[in-house]
Amino acid sequence: QSKVGDELTVEGEVGRVGESRNGQVRYLNFAGAGRGDLSLVFFLRSDEKEFTQENLARYIGKTIRASGVVSDYKGMLQMQITDLSQIRVV
Repeated sequence: QSKVGDELTVEGEVGRVGESRNGQVRYLNFAGAGRGDLSLVFFLRSDEKEFTQENLARYIGKTIRASGVVSDYKGMLQMQITDLSQIRVV
């Protein structure tokens, strides 16, 4: 079981891309993931060019390996991704 602050590498098939209601966060969920399962999160900047819907959607249906640090948001585990180089298609 991973804990907040742990460095972690995860692998799985991406099921979907989502966006927070306020439009400041996008996330990838793995296929078959339920509420409370690990999400990969991308905090958007006003000059955002890297974490566009199009760039993230290209991972849907692909198996990826992602590395980052585990954090917690309202009791749900997430891994913040600050650069797309942290994600590799396998």
